[in-house]
Amino acid sequence: MPSLRRPDTSIAYQVTGSGPPVLMLQGVGARGMVWAPQVERLRERYSCITVDNRGVGDSGEAPGTLVFGQMVDDAIALLDHLQIDRAHVIGHSMGGILAHQLALDHPDRAASLGLLCTFTNGSEAARLSPRGFWLGTRTVLGTPRMRRSAYLRLIAPASELRGDLDAVVERYTQIFGHDLAQRRRIVVRQIRAMDRHDQRARLPELRSIPSIVLAGAEDLIAEPRYNQALAQAIGARHYHCFEDAAHTLPITHADAVSDRLAQHWAAP
Repeated sequence: MPSLRRPDTSIAYQVTGSGPPVLMLQGVGARGMVWAPQVERLRERYSCITVDNRGVGDSGEAPGTLVFGQMVDDAIALLDHLQIDRAHVIGHSMGGILAHQLALDHPDRAASLGLLCTFTNGSEAARLSPRGFWLGTRTVLGTPRMRRSAYLRLIAPASELRGDLDAVVERYTQIFGHDLAQRRRIVVRQIRAMDRHDQRARLPELRSIPSIVLAGAEDLIAEPRYNQALAQAIGARHYHCFEDAAHTLPITHADAVSDRLAQHWAAP
């Protein structure tokens, strides 16, 4: 992957396809490659720009105290490096917060917003339901197989977990590019950065930017009520909650998500 040198680190990225640019921002601990289902679907009509956030994947370390402003600045520097004035900006989970913070700080750079399985503010991600909290705890306890199983039950819909669980684990290991039983330090640092981040008072400033918010009815992390509140706050043109979908919505419903994003971008 190519990389962009920043004053304190390097940011790995990939540009795939041709057409209007789409900047794709990922969630906690996730590499840009997790957007592969959308890239595969959209690459013939759009230039898909995927990013490894600082401290993740092929990007350099994240020195000092990690804050959202750094990651937003990294994304803007990448657009500058690629000589892109404006892009459609989409984000999943933490990436959704990065996306709407980018649009707040640089409204002229965001042609539109696509916010998937995300929040109005970072502290919502830490307020898990009792079941979500229990599964989250189980991701760091027990054998590696038990931790992988708990992680999948936290992020995936029930329908995804029927049958051969080991095969599902292998599939998601390939998608995420790391052992699901790992508890990486950058994940803890990103969660702490999220918990400190709250721009709810400014969200109405985004009403002039065309936006779409997509949620999963079974999401134990970014619960539908958070997504609905976000859609209302920013005056989203479209909000849709997918049944039989959880935090892995862009993976399990890849074609439907990609189609809805493309329809949103094509709307006058």
